This record gives sequence, C-alpha cells and structure tokens, in this order.
Amino acid sequence: MGGGQPDRPTSLELARGWVGFWAGRAEIGGGIAGWLTNPGRSSAGHIGEFASSARNPALRKTRPHSATGKRRVGPAVCGTGIVPGMTIDRSAERHLLILMARQHGLATTVQARAVGVGKHRLARLTVDGYIRQVAPGLYRQLGAQKTFEHFVMTACLAVRGALASHQTAAALHLGPDYRRREVHVVVPHGTHARDLVAAGIELVVHRTRSLSSSDECKVAGIPTTAPARTLLDLAALPASSGRGPGLDQVLGELLATKRVQPASVLTALKRARSSHHAGRAQLERTLERALELDIVRTESPPERRFLLMLACDGMPLPAVQHEIRGPRGGLICRADFAWPAFRLVIEIDGSRWHSSLEAQARDRARDARLQAAGWTVLRFSPADIAERPQRVLASVCELLDMPNPLR
Repeated sequence: MGGGQPDRPTSLELARGWVGFWAGRAEIGGGIAGWLTNPGRSSAGHIGEFASSARNPALRKTRPHSATGKRRVGPAVCGTGIVPGMTIDRSAERHLLILMARQHGLATTVQARAVGVGKHRLARLTVDGYIRQVAPGLYRQLGAQKTFEHFVMTACLAVRGALASHQTAAALHLGPDYRRREVHVVVPHGTHARDLVAAGIELVVHRTRSLSSSDECKVAGIPTTAPARTLLDLAALPASSGRGPGLDQVLGELLATKRVQPASVLTALKRARSSHHAGRAQLERTLERALELDIVRTESPPERRFLLMLACDGMPLPAVQHEIRGPRGGLICRADFAWPAFRLVIEIDGSRWHSSLEAQARDRARDARLQAAGWTVLRFSPADIAERPQRVLASVCELLDMPNPLR
C-alpha cells in the first residue's frame, strides 16, 4: 500500500469482471459467473444447470427483459404450447407456438407466414429444438403428444384441401371405439397426395368431384366431413372392404345420439342424386331400415347392436322402450325390448347403471313383478352382445318359439 499507488487487481477479480460482462449474453457465462461470484455454492450445481440448458433449448435462461428483446415465458402461458422457461425471440414465434398447440402440435409454412414467421425463422426454431419438420411444408412442435387426433391433423394439413373422412370421420364423430389404424381423407379430384409413411401414418386418400361447404365441419379443430356426408362415403365403400364399423352401426349411433337428424340425411341424399354419388342407394335402404327399427329410441350402443343383430338375422323385431303395466294399470317398468305377443322382455345391463348392489337388488325386484304379471325376462351384458352373439340369439329364438337362424 506504500507509495500511494493503487492496489493492482488480482487475477480472480479480473476474471469476475470479464465474466460479468458476458453473463447476460451466453448461458455458459452465467454458469461460470455464478460459480466465481458465489464461492459458497458448489460448482457442481452451476455446471449441472449449464449442462441441462445446453441439452434442452427450452430450458435456456435469459434475463426477463434483456437488451436483445428476448423474453422468458413464465407459468402464465402454460397450456398454450409454450414450456415455462422457453425463450421466444419475438411475439411472432410465440403466436406460432400457440397456433400449433391449438392444432394438436402442428402448423404449415403458410400458417407460419401468416403470423409473421418466415422460412429463416422456422429454420432457426428447428435448430434451437422447438419444432421439427414432419412433411414438406409441415412442422410439429417438439413434445406434442402423438394422439389419434394428432395423426389425423397431420394428414389433413399435409394434403391440401383434405378432410378426414370415412372411418376416420366416424371415429372423430363417435369416439375411441371407432378408431382404426388407417387415416382416411377425401380430397378434390386432381389433388396430389403425399406419402406420409415417414410420419407414421397409413394414409388412405379418396377423391371426389362433389364436395360442398355443407359437407364440411370441424371436430376437435380437425377439418372433417359432416355426419351426413360421412354416412354417404361409408355407404359407397364395397362390402368386401370389411374394415371399420358398418354403415348400420354408424347410422344408428349418429341418430340415437342426435349428432345427425333424419332430415339432414335426406337432404344429403337429395344432393347425392344430382352428383351420382355411389353410396346414395345403400344409404337410402339403411336409413329406411333404421327408422323402421325405431333405433332412435335406443339408449346405448349395446342396445343398438342388439337391435341390428336381430334385423340382420331376420328375426321378429321387438318394441323399443316398451312400457309394461300391471293388472290394475300401474306402470311396472319400461323395458329395453319387449315382444308383447310372446310376453318376453330383454334387458341390456350396462355396468354404469346395473353394477352396484343396490341396482342389482332393484333389478331383481322388478323381475319378480314382471314374472308375477306373466312376463319372461332375459338379461344380457354388453359383453354378451359383443362377444357371444350366437348364444344371445339362441336364447331369444328359443323363447320366441322359432328356429335359430344360425344353425
């Protein structure tokens, strides 16, 4: 300290100064600066932070509002497709990732340009590990779940003007029980379709010359053929295709769940006459039979399958949701199916309403009242209808005093 000369900085102090200068510009500077400026903390912690951020770009840290205009996204935008801690350069990239989240993790280059993200910025996001190209002109957000809807949306966005159709549209309208591995889309005639095997999709493309705006709708954000058009397309498939649910089953389910009305099907049939759609005649016959069966009054998919099973085997059709009254006119029950001439009642017992001990006791008491009034009661489970249809038909035929059609 003698001679009035200032103290010379030590090597450690010089290192701290340089690293502090670069700390806000690079992740490695931040990690080393923390180690040098906070000796009380173990170096392993800082090194681990830097290693994790280098492996995963979504975990890189920046200052909340740095001079570069970058912004660290906080928990407030969780659920929008942006990972907490993800660094987004500008609002355009943020809008793109929000759009992808709404489209099951997908977006096209055209959609990206519409929100202000050009090809160079798409390339930057790809290098940084936010997105990945899955088909020409189509990108997927990394971390997006590969659900059934994700694969269907991939097919619809990869093929221009495509709508989910046929069995795929039926699955979107009716739920998981109708899903199949193949993804069916319908496109205007002359549209070029890409091979999407690399994206893990077994694509089946159907082409049509008649596709109006009334034939389109959106299900879970996915462009899909409307229920009436879906029925027409299914009716046009050859009977030998043998894939997916049958037209009878899909029509019955759509009618019973009020997803389509007979009037809208008739309107679609009227348009199909002028366009010479191949499925028109088959759908007309199927609709007529469904209305004759009174399938609209059934209350569950197993009930509809049972009714269609009877019709397909040429058996006498029962009354649906038939009210049975006692000798004094009091209501005993409303049976799922009944043949009044044979005094026979069929009940389809789903687990939701008939599995508890209280429900089973109530069913036994009702069966006793029916038997006292001279009725015979048979109960089947949904598994009986789906897995043992021959046994079910044999039991019904025996009580109707008619030969078994399966023998």
